[in-house]
Amino acid sequence: MDMAEFTDAKIRRERIPTRKGFQNSLVEKTGAFNKQTKLLQRAIASVHSAIEGEHDTTMLERVTVSLEINKQAFESSYRNLERLFTENRWGESADVESQVKATSIKYIQSAESALCQVTEKLNARQQLTKKLKSTDEKDEVVLKDSRSLGRSKRSRSSYASSTSARMKALADAAAARKKAEYDVLITERENERKQLEAEEERDRIAARAQHKRDMAVLAATKRKASAEAKLKAIEQSINEERSSSNKSEEGERSSVMSRLRTKAWIQDQQRDKTQLESKRLEAKNLGVRMRTEKPRMMDVELSHTDNELHIKSQTQEVHGNLGAILQGSMKVATTNEKLASNQARISLPKCHPDLFSGDPTMFHPWKSGLKGMLHDTDVTPEQEMNYLHTYTRAGPQKLVDSFRKRQSNNMSVLLNDLWKELEKRYGNAATITNTFLVRLKEQAKFGEHERKKLQAFSDLCIDIARQIDQLPGLGCLNYSIAIRPILNSLPEYIRRRWEKIVVEYAEENHDAYPDFQAFADMIEKQSLLRNHPNVTATFESTRKEKGATWGRDYKVLKEDVEIIEESDNEKYCTFHDMKAHNLPECKAFSQKTLQERTQWLKKAGLCYRCLMQKHLAKECKRKVKCTKCGSDRHLKCFIWRERKGKKRKKCHQLIRTPKLVDELGITGTKDKYFLSTCSAKKETKYGRRVSGLTITSMNGVSKQLPTLVECDNIPTEKHEIPTTQLVKQYEHLRKIADEIPPLDTKAQVQLLIGRDAPEIMKVREVRNGPKGAPWAHKLAIGWTVCGRLCVNRQGAPVHVQTHRTVIQSCIKYFTFWDHKANKNIFCTH
Repeated sequence: MDMAEFTDAKIRRERIPTRKGFQNSLVEKTGAFNKQTKLLQRAIASVHSAIEGEHDTTMLERVTVSLEINKQAFESSYRNLERLFTENRWGESADVESQVKATSIKYIQSAESALCQVTEKLNARQQLTKKLKSTDEKDEVVLKDSRSLGRSKRSRSSYASSTSARMKALADAAAARKKAEYDVLITERENERKQLEAEEERDRIAARAQHKRDMAVLAATKRKASAEAKLKAIEQSINEERSSSNKSEEGERSSVMSRLRTKAWIQDQQRDKTQLESKRLEAKNLGVRMRTEKPRMMDVELSHTDNELHIKSQTQEVHGNLGAILQGSMKVATTNEKLASNQARISLPKCHPDLFSGDPTMFHPWKSGLKGMLHDTDVTPEQEMNYLHTYTRAGPQKLVDSFRKRQSNNMSVLLNDLWKELEKRYGNAATITNTFLVRLKEQAKFGEHERKKLQAFSDLCIDIARQIDQLPGLGCLNYSIAIRPILNSLPEYIRRRWEKIVVEYAEENHDAYPDFQAFADMIEKQSLLRNHPNVTATFESTRKEKGATWGRDYKVLKEDVEIIEESDNEKYCTFHDMKAHNLPECKAFSQKTLQERTQWLKKAGLCYRCLMQKHLAKECKRKVKCTKCGSDRHLKCFIWRERKGKKRKKCHQLIRTPKLVDELGITGTKDKYFLSTCSAKKETKYGRRVSGLTITSMNGVSKQLPTLVECDNIPTEKHEIPTTQLVKQYEHLRKIADEIPPLDTKAQVQLLIGRDAPEIMKVREVRNGPKGAPWAHKLAIGWTVCGRLCVNRQGAPVHVQTHRTVIQSCIKYFTFWDHKANKNIFCTH
């Protein structure tokens, strides 16, 4: 291989960086570029500082060389990045290129500007130096000429010295001028700095002084509050003890006198001088100890001659001192107890009232809680109104806000008016009474197996019974006329129990009716039997607590049913609450509408099958029989009575759009029905019903339509409606291709025909083909083709053209199949 071939091979093997290699090189060279940028920035700053600082020529030359070196390194780093950017095949450095280019231009221009400035500075200094040198040379020439002319030595030296002195003076003056200018600038900057520091120091000193003053004020306020609280407690205890001390003073005085007489007799028997001296010393010590008290013992000298006088005076003084000591000690002890109790109360967590949202039964507890929190506190009327806003919600808070918006010179009067208005709206006895009565009626609606609701109803009854004396309006519950509506909502076993109590009470109290307290006690006992922990801990109900279900399927709409077997020998109507007839025989109950009867049965907790309690229809095991159809699933009174003048159809399986109904000019009310599809189950719909319409096909065949139902969401897909061109593609369908009308693209799908039009949907002739091929049906209104007509739709979306639609009225579900159709009445399946 010669040299040329080797060179060509080398060129062909030139390394092309990969994406990862390009990224690594970009990171490495970008880091080097950033480093050189910082070095160049520092070199530029050094040049500017050297120019401004009037450094000597050597320093200027040194920083100039450093700037040139860093500038060359910066430009080299930038060129390396530019070469790397040319190798970018992935577009990853587009944003970096613009930033690098802008940075390089900026710093290169700054470096060149700095170099220009320092060069001018150096040139100026060089010119000044040259000028000074030329002046010196001229002086020397003058001196030489003077010597040659034979001037005297003294005159030549004087002339040279005067010239040199003048030039030096000029240079010194120029330097001094520049120095003075910079000294002025330095002095001004230094003054500004000192002024800023002085202002900051003054602010700090003022802030520290203000903080010290605030802390001193707070400490003084704290000591004042503590002293006032202590003084108040001491005064209160002194006032309390002053009244009690007067009563006990006489008894204490007699006991003290008896003790003193005994002591005096003992002292009379002991006449030893040493003992008398010791007693005198004890008396002196006692006087020293009691110096803090107003009474003071007198030193009475004991002698053998005046012993009686000494005993008498000592007795009186000791009595006075002991009484004062006892009284003072008791006051101090009481004060300590008060202070200890106050300290304990302060250490307890603060109790906040609940948020009041408008429940009248909670107004007075909330009010007492709020007043208790504000007790013994110095709260202004404005602050109390703010507390009212904080601890209220909904209606009460709006009322408080309306008062807060009012402008008043006397906030105390405004606060009193606010409390009066709150008391009037939420604390009125009639309002609270009405709230209790409404809750009593509402909570009485629970089933036999709903234990928790029974417990809640028991708590409400006990609460009402405890407040009958404070709320006179609740006294109506002591009479049967107010208890009867509540009893009608309760389960049967509770009604039975209360009837037994009423009868027993009437026999013992001359036909009197038991009061509400007896009713509450009975409910409480029943709740305890059902919710006792020993029962609920070991017993688990076989079904969840819930009321009777609504919306069950009812197969037979009208039948006569008779009950084959009844557990109770005596007839009892739960609807009239009387023993005259059974509920299935009740004519008043039978005259109610189906919805009214169903709702009443649900509230009463009765079985929909046998109309008895304690079980559901799905759990009912009673035997019943329909006298009309022989069914064993319905009772006599639980039937659907047809309205007079209206004939009800089994279902409506033809659906049309609202636009079609409006175009026909049909008006009427929208009836409720349930629609079940693949996307929704039991979807509630409302639509008008139209009857008496006739459909005419393209070949002139007319057919009467059943009653139609309005629906606002009908599928409008047209992509598989059979056309003549598509039908001709199949050999077995070519004979009927001419009978397929052309496709009208402007026609709208506004009618779906279902199976309750059998004369229209009945298949009269079929044209079948090979496996997988479409087939044709001939109906009364023309031909239609079923199956896939487009053979090149592999992998295309699947379009389901047959929809199974279930329409459920308020009473019953109906199921049918309906088919799409265009305006030409040709249906596809």
